Amino acid sequence: MFSAGMILRFVIFVAFWAGLNALLTWRFLSGWAVAKPVKYAFCALVLSSFVITPFAFALRGAAPVWLRQVAFLLMGLLFLVYTLIVLRDLALGMLWLASKLGLGDPLPNPERRAVFKDAANWAILAGASSVGVAATANARRMPKVFEIDVPIKDLPNGLDGFSIAQISDIHVGSTVDADKLQYIANQVEALKPDLFAVTGDLVDGSVADLGEQVRIFNGVNAKYGTYFCTGNHEYYSGALSWCDFLTEQGWTVLNNEHRVIETENGRLLLAGVTDLHGSRFIESHQCRPGEACRAAPEDVDVRVLLAHQPKVAFLTERGQYDLQLSGHTHGGQY
Repeated sequence: MFSAGMILRFVIFVAFWAGLNALLTWRFLSGWAVAKPVKYAFCALVLSSFVITPFAFALRGAAPVWLRQVAFLLMGLLFLVYTLIVLRDLALGMLWLASKLGLGDPLPNPERRAVFKDAANWAILAGASSVGVAATANARRMPKVFEIDVPIKDLPNGLDGFSIAQISDIHVGSTVDADKLQYIANQVEALKPDLFAVTGDLVDGSVADLGEQVRIFNGVNAKYGTYFCTGNHEYYSGALSWCDFLTEQGWTVLNNEHRVIETENGRLLLAGVTDLHGSRFIESHQCRPGEACRAAPEDVDVRVLLAHQPKVAFLTERGQYDLQLSGHTHGGQY
């Protein structure tokens, strides 16, 4: 079932996407002396994205994989085009302003400006296509493991080398298949981590549709268990159902709460918070990093916070946590 809030957000998204497409298509095509078939082809691409992308988002897990892949590819390609259009217009605007202020050469005549615009538009198409192809190839690669040593002041020698394997933003159900999930699970298992942390946006779909795939991660045997905090996409997919499901699988879900992990050589406090947007969907899921460590023992050796969005760091008090592990940004990729 769709709530009123979900329907409203979908309508806003469609309106925004339509307005953006119309505005930037006009900026791209107006005054461009190019054959009509090229303009028609670009308009067809924009129209296809306008229809397919909202439709795929509305269906979510029910949409076939090929439709989701086409939707994301079209959206990615057009955002590359639109970004380059904006950069082109900013450059033209700066040249115009410099000329008006007498800080640069006079503006070229209309014929030269038309030649520049033609060249710029072809460069935009070539650049967006090249980057899009490279990005698509990169996205289809299997993920790599990055090993990072985190210096923590006054860390007991016994906890030196304690390992946390973190994954985030897997988005099971979008364009990620079971083979990739199994590969990721095998990578984590091979690391033999002391603790396995999943920092949100694990899924894009319901438990009924994706639960079996997520069970692949049950094959990871971390010494002190698997821990999870919600991301914004869990709330698009039924956060409470996912929290219950993961708990049934033996994961520890940390919704503004903590656990104290007793090791042979020290004590680690592991806290987790709900996503910053959680309270928009579930009133009780307001992100509270202070609440997450409330009543925690004072004699723990290190305090770690799992928070989907890095911005949660601004809600914590100085010295409240020694380390925050987050995701959400995708390294600038989507």
